[in-house]
Amino acid sequence: MYTRHATLLLFLSTRIARDTVFATLAVIVDNANPSIQYSGPWSPQTGLNTTDFFAGTIAYTNTSGATATLSFTGNYASVYGAFVAPPGTYNMLSTYTIDGGPPTVFQPPSEITTPMYNQLFFGSGTLSYGLHTIVVQNIGEQFWFDSIVFDVPDPIPTS
Repeated sequence: MYTRHATLLLFLSTRIARDTVFATLAVIVDNANPSIQYSGPWSPQTGLNTTDFFAGTIAYTNTSGATATLSFTGNYASVYGAFVAPPGTYNMLSTYTIDGGPPTVFQPPSEITTPMYNQLFFGSGTLSYGLHTIVVQNIGEQFWFDSIVFDVPDPIPTS
């Protein structure tokens, strides 16, 4: 189990449409935030240039089936990670499930020639505003997980 102190960062963006201002609050949940529930072996990585990672942290697993789960209230979610392994060829696969729906598979190029950071691994598309659960699962040889970002509209929709 991987635990550290929580880090949340909020960003506000605006969009203007027909004289109406819509804002979106992006909530960044760092991999070390205790709101993320881990199953399987995950470990914080040390000895790396931590300025390349959000909040200076990254979680790693090389166990197929290891998961990271977050419940959030919003209308969009994205997952960011990195390719940190030494140059070589790797089987890197991961799946992303929202609310128990069908998984979306992410398969990056198998050859790593240089480390890459802040890589978008998954974007949910627009969701109905409300409570959602995202499950991130490693199904490959290695997985470097940095953060989950979810959007909250402003004003918040009323039913």
